[in-house]
Amino acid sequence: MIIVGDLHLVNKEPYRKSKIELLDWLLNNYKDETIIFLGDLFDVNYIHSDLVYYTMDVLKHFKKVYLLTGNHDVLRYKRFGNILMPFEHFSNITVITDVEEIEIEGMRCLFLPYKNDHKKMKEYENLKGAYSKIFTHITPVEVAFGDEGIQLNFEGEYIHGHTHIYPQKSFIDTNNQKHFIIGVPLPTRNGEEKQEHKIFKIELNKKIEEIKVPEFMTIQTIKFGEEITNKNDIYNIIDAPDKKSVYEKYEGFYIRDEGIKFIDINGEESEKQRIKIGSLDMKSNFIEFAKTTDLAKAVQTKCLEYLD
Repeated sequence: MIIVGDLHLVNKEPYRKSKIELLDWLLNNYKDETIIFLGDLFDVNYIHSDLVYYTMDVLKHFKKVYLLTGNHDVLRYKRFGNILMPFEHFSNITVITDVEEIEIEGMRCLFLPYKNDHKKMKEYENLKGAYSKIFTHITPVEVAFGDEGIQLNFEGEYIHGHTHIYPQKSFIDTNNQKHFIIGVPLPTRNGEEKQEHKIFKIELNKKIEEIKVPEFMTIQTIKFGEEITNKNDIYNIIDAPDKKSVYEKYEGFYIRDEGIKFIDINGEESEKQRIKIGSLDMKSNFIEFAKTTDLAKAVQTKCLEYLD
């Protein structure tokens, strides 16, 4: 059994090319295996149809595929619904949208998908049982940011999607639980390039083995002014005078916008890194946003710390 974390398939290059290469690599190496995707197969629930069709054409060749619903598969535009549902037309693919118990390769497995309604997610805390493996697309309390975590009370080994950056090792609590955070198989957001990317393989003895994913895409950090030649990589640019200069100098290359860092002069930024939204800077805009939502106080506090 092969387990794959949040893939976030997207049309934007070079992410699209590298993630298609990952799908092809999985097919070439694990065609005869059962494969489980732990949610967020796509980055949004609307996407160019050719990418959806390509993904279908790959997954239909595996022995068996389980697609756990993630938040990105359903949330962006409600009118589009769950982008995974068309995959159900293939006999070897099962889309999981609700709590489901399935026996796989002799193992009693439980699947916990993402739910749009947080109250329904909290209902997971009332469920109990013993399983060989529990696959989720939620945030367990042990690695939660603020108060977003869900306290799960099943006995068994958990393998969690949704959390992109994993701790140094799996963690164990005192309730006959063992948790594994798989992380993302390829970088999708800032900071993920700093960790090794992997998938899991569950052997017949039920032991979880980590398998390193080939480096289909590289994210490099260079100083402004250095020459670059590889158009397949993504670049963070540091010591930049301003964003306009970065995009003018490196036109035609993939620049990570959030990876642009400005040069310091006498300890102060040469250009404010706050993004203007109307007449508000980012911090002020966030404060206005927080006033109109039920965003938890702990989350507000942490966000404001980063924006100061």
